[in-house]
Amino acid sequence: MPVSITMDCPISMNTSATMIARANFYQFRPGENLGSPCVKSRMFLWCKSGQGCVTVNDQRHPLVAGAYLFMPWAHKVLYEPDGQRPFLVGGIHIIPFQKAGEPVEFAVSHHPGDAMAGLKSRKDVFWPRLQGLVHGTLEEGRLFWLASYIVDVFDNVGADEPTMRSLGRLIVQEIAISAQSSRTNGRPMPAALRRMQEFIRLHLDGELTVGGLATIGECSIPSVHRLFRRFLNTAPHQFVAQRRAEEAKRLLRTTVLPVSRIGAQVGFEDPFHFSRFFKRQTGFSPSVYRRRVPIF
Repeated sequence: MPVSITMDCPISMNTSATMIARANFYQFRPGENLGSPCVKSRMFLWCKSGQGCVTVNDQRHPLVAGAYLFMPWAHKVLYEPDGQRPFLVGGIHIIPFQKAGEPVEFAVSHHPGDAMAGLKSRKDVFWPRLQGLVHGTLEEGRLFWLASYIVDVFDNVGADEPTMRSLGRLIVQEIAISAQSSRTNGRPMPAALRRMQEFIRLHLDGELTVGGLATIGECSIPSVHRLFRRFLNTAPHQFVAQRRAEEAKRLLRTTVLPVSRIGAQVGFEDPFHFSRFFKRQTGFSPSVYRRRVPIF
């Protein structure tokens, strides 16, 4: 059944004719390098697990779990999965302008010689906040669940034009919001800082040191401090503490896990130390916070 979705969004963009043409998950195998010379869509690609590199218009970008790329119209792309942990990726092909009243085919041209390559009913649209290649991190939230839902619709329900137009408008707005939060003073967040943020997100249960972050970011320890201060307005250890507190709050709100187990998942083997940390960050002990914000 077609769905109608509206959203009161602070970012105004021309998405009135936007539509999703294809969405799927794909698990790469080691050594399975795939590429396309000219993809006629703006593709939203994110990594669910594993890692690898994606080259877009001859620029190589590492892609790890939780990271996403939003590619420009008519992009050239090459996928190179890691030899040990090849990535599982999700992809959503967005058509910025699909002319109303024209026959709709839920497919995308990947080569200049494809039958769909010259369609006059499809074209790019200028989105000021989403020009060029856009990077970001797909943390749990609206964009994460929306992207997963769109793939699920394609896999299990099937696509229809009204639904894909509604979802297309919605996901472009969410990508714009995510991209805006990944920028500081109009500057894109450096790749080194994105890698460090993603490493922190995936390793909250382990030891996180500035030296370890420098290795992940392929930079010096002073550069780690400089990047966090310049782009996030905080110190690395404060950022880690904030992420641990946020994850602990999420687990307390949405699970029935024991407090000690939650503490271990955010890096505290000692429940007493976790309780002190959590109260310092939030003003409440974990048990009091859980009572104040019940699961149901």
